[in-house]
Amino acid sequence: MTAPQPRGPRVFTIPPGVDFAADLARGIIRRHGDDGLSLGRVRLLLPNRRSIDAVSAAFLGLQQGAAAVLPRMQPVGDTEEDELALFEGLIDGRLQQDIAPSIADTRRLLLLARLVREGASGLADEGGMNDAMAIGLARELCRLIDQVHAHGLDFSRLADLADRDHSAHWRRVLEFLRIVSEGWPAVLAADGAIEAAERRNRLVDRQIAQWQAQPPPGPVIAAGSTGSVPATARLLGAIARLPEGSVVLPGLDCAMPDDDWRAVDETHPQFTMKLLLKSISVNRHEVRPWNGDNSRAIRHDLLVREVMRPAGTASQWVVAAPFDSGDAAHITRIDAATPNQEAQAIALIMRHALEKPHRTAALVTPDRNLARHVAASLHRWGLEIDDSAGTPLARTPVGRFLRLIPGAIGEQLAPYPLLALLKHPLCRCGKSAATVRRLVRRLEIDALRGPRPAATGGEPGAALRHRIMAVSGDHKDQLIVFIDDFLDRLAPLMKVMTHPHAALHDLVDAHIRVAESLGAGDGDSPATPWQADDGEAAAGFFADLLAAADCVPRTGCASYGPLIDSLMAGQIVR
Repeated sequence: MTAPQPRGPRVFTIPPGVDFAADLARGIIRRHGDDGLSLGRVRLLLPNRRSIDAVSAAFLGLQQGAAAVLPRMQPVGDTEEDELALFEGLIDGRLQQDIAPSIADTRRLLLLARLVREGASGLADEGGMNDAMAIGLARELCRLIDQVHAHGLDFSRLADLADRDHSAHWRRVLEFLRIVSEGWPAVLAADGAIEAAERRNRLVDRQIAQWQAQPPPGPVIAAGSTGSVPATARLLGAIARLPEGSVVLPGLDCAMPDDDWRAVDETHPQFTMKLLLKSISVNRHEVRPWNGDNSRAIRHDLLVREVMRPAGTASQWVVAAPFDSGDAAHITRIDAATPNQEAQAIALIMRHALEKPHRTAALVTPDRNLARHVAASLHRWGLEIDDSAGTPLARTPVGRFLRLIPGAIGEQLAPYPLLALLKHPLCRCGKSAATVRRLVRRLEIDALRGPRPAATGGEPGAALRHRIMAVSGDHKDQLIVFIDDFLDRLAPLMKVMTHPHAALHDLVDAHIRVAESLGAGDGDSPATPWQADDGEAAAGFFADLLAAADCVPRTGCASYGPLIDSLMAGQIVR
């Protein structure tokens, strides 16, 4: 039996430079791994699903093939919005019964966009507020609402922000923000739902109260979270005070001088953990190493210590002792003339690292364009990297395919958007990929090159057939059969999009059927657009959109494509 843990806040840290997942697993096994079954008593809370995968792999590596039950690992949802749904899994189900459900993301966005259209008169240009503009503004309002609820605030004093000294523009903006202070609560109440962040706050408070009254059996360990969300910080504070609870922080600097620690501000990497320790009433010097020593910690040489000095004490650089040139031996500076050269240089460094056995490489950057360019460069060498920030659904292969379908119809099947759709790898039309490529190449050469035909205002398929009928050669009959089949598969959405005031539900339903028809492969290689991670994300996106279709007034051909583009822009695939 393991010795009982002392009461009081128990907060540990794993120093920087150490494999966090491996060191965490090693410490849990040392404390609670008496046999192959005892780890099953441990409840391990981690920031997100990726960290769960990493810690699971670390446990399996340390067990060296021996059979063992792993701890129950659950995400806290501290860093990613899409973890909020999974977060509810760690809360006792009995505590959730009388709390209203959270509103679905897509429904929330569409309802807010409807309020924006109703209350944004004068904010748009003379062309008026279209669906895409309304959704863009609604998405920003969603971020504002999330920030307010995450910090336990409300909009009750929003009107007090403007007075006679403020500009008319600022007062006009606050008038627009009445959407979130007055209109939105009424819409939520009518929908019988609450914000996801508000629901999380209520669940956390109830779970803390229950644990204080009746502590859970077995060890509870929260690791890797920095408590950036106040509700999560409160939960970590409660876990640290459980009889068998522990909190493990990632890379807290316990050796930083007190003057520097007091100068740490919101621009410093340690600031979030500083706020967490203050909120849970734990002194930094009470935090202990997770595995009892710092032997595997990164060497705190003078260079690293001075580079990480807070801005408030940076004046001490002028009197700092000179550092050893060997401290900078592992640092290389590269001056790139263009962003493309910068991305290629980083990709070459990462490729060089991966060519060595048992070596890994990671790129840490806030620049999403740089990350995408590096990923594209590595892709040319057959290296696929896992982007922890995810990829917008609209940029994935499935997302592009789904956007190209209404785009081609909206452009009256003009040559460029038509070829973009036909050349997409997911466009199979019941044939093999090689057959489609051959037919599309012949269609482009024989019928679609040259000046863009003038819009006739008639049925777009008729103009395309007319161009093919003018083709001479042996491929004419094959092209006619191919295009007739393609137009038949496209017909359900073409028919609905030609209606000036089509219902969104009908448009989405036809879009799904057309995507499945165009994406179907031949008998030897059946295909579907809903495969892989991006396909699953797209399927979930359309399911949510169908469920929320009643929130949007009737739309038509010109607005459906931009509407899909705007809604997809906020969907992230990880």
